[in-house]
Formats: sequence, structure tokens, C-alpha cells
Amino acid sequence: MKAASVPRPAAAAWMATLVLLLATGVFVGIGTEFDVGTALDALLFGAVMQGMATLGALIARREPRNPIGWIFCVTPGLVAVAIAAGTYAVWAEDYHPGAP
Repeated sequence: MKAASVPRPAAAAWMATLVLLLATGVFVGIGTEFDVGTALDALLFGAVMQGMATLGALIARREPRNPIGWIFCVTPGLVAVAIAAGTYAVWAEDYHPGAP
């Protein structure tokens, strides 16, 4: 019996989540001041979010019609976008006050 492969959208969502979390981490590191505790907290959060995306990809692989797998694939990427947008807003307010 041939092993089922991860559907392309699930694999793409997993990879997009990884890229978004890494980019968000870099942006947060550049745009804010943080200590070692905050950095470790961010690494743990990133690991949990990527784990959630991995679980979603595995569920989508096994049961492509199960919406929970797809929700788990997409949600961490959306969280990364929200964190990046919030960090950018704080950075913009600090370095460019009054800008639109």
C-alpha cells in the first residue's frame, strides 16, 4: 500500500508558517528590546506554533476532509502575521511618531 503524502496546500501552509514565524522573530528582535527570558519565551511560543502547524499537516495528510487539520495548518501562520503587525505598529510609533 502506498503511503499518503501531505496534500500540497497543507505542506505549503506548514512552510509558510515556518517562514512567517522566523521572519516575525527577526522583526521582533530588531524592533524591540528584550532580555534572555523574553527570547526563550518567544522560542517556546514559536516551537508550539510550529508544532501546531505540524500536527495540522499530519491530520490533513491522514484525513484531508477533516477541517481541524486545516484549521491547525492555517492558524499559526495567522498568529505570526498578527504578531508581526503588532510589533511593526509599536516600532512605527516609537521611531516615526505621528506618521500615518
